[in-house]
Amino acid sequence: MRFYTSVLYCIIISFFPLSALAQTGSGQQGIADAAAYKTIDSLNTLAFKIKRNDVDHALTLLHKAASMSIKLEYKKGESVSYLNEAGIFQQNGYTEKAIALYYKSLGISQEIKDTLNVARASQQIGNALVEGGDLKGAEKLLKKL
Repeated sequence: MRFYTSVLYCIIISFFPLSALAQTGSGQQGIADAAAYKTIDSLNTLAFKIKRNDVDHALTLLHKAASMSIKLEYKKGESVSYLNEAGIFQQNGYTEKAIALYYKSLGISQEIKDTLNVARASQQIGNALVEGGDLKGAEKLLKKL
């Protein structure tokens, strides 16, 4: 399975090289950004799919997606990377680390008015708080929404 995901990752990266981001010109930059955004979204999607079978590889993909997102100021990609990374930490028992990443994702999603990911992050924060025994914190979050 790891071999196939590695091959898929290499194919994705080869279709959308980062050198394309250096292009200048009005039309070319928009195309390069769109291609880079698709690459970031693909990395996030692939990481989400493999997170149960290969945590290390999934985290590597998410860190790559997050760093590309930050470099390109693609806030949605950054937010989804943090959301997926938090899910991995929560599934592996690192609830506090997960909650911090969920809040980071929530803040970015609120900033860009991405209501879907605001809802996803809020739900996951609530679940993590309940899982950690912080019912008052979960209730406070619910009232805030």
